[in-house]
Amino acid sequence: MPSCLFEQRGFGGVIQVIAGRVGKMLGGGLVLLIYHYYGWQSAVDLMSVFALLLILQISLYTEPVIVSEPQNPPLHFFIHTLFFHFLATTAYLISLVDFIVIYLYS
Repeated sequence: MPSCLFEQRGFGGVIQVIAGRVGKMLGGGLVLLIYHYYGWQSAVDLMSVFALLLILQISLYTEPVIVSEPQNPPLHFFIHTLFFHFLATTAYLISLVDFIVIYLYS
């Protein structure tokens, strides 16, 4: 897979930020329309379905294989990796519990 040029990375970041904000606006508008016509229960159910789809997507994602890995990575790299794996696992569990609570109590 060809890597992008250093000059193109900023443009890619801009596209990512804009797409995220547009997605938030469209998603929020959709939930408000569902609320207006069908009530809170349907709006919360819709958000729960999307949250479940995102959790499913994240849980099925596999990291790409690194072709050349350092033989003896430094200790801070190991601690950094463990910390972010801990954060990702914690975020996944919080999202799962949030989905269950929203589904059961709404």
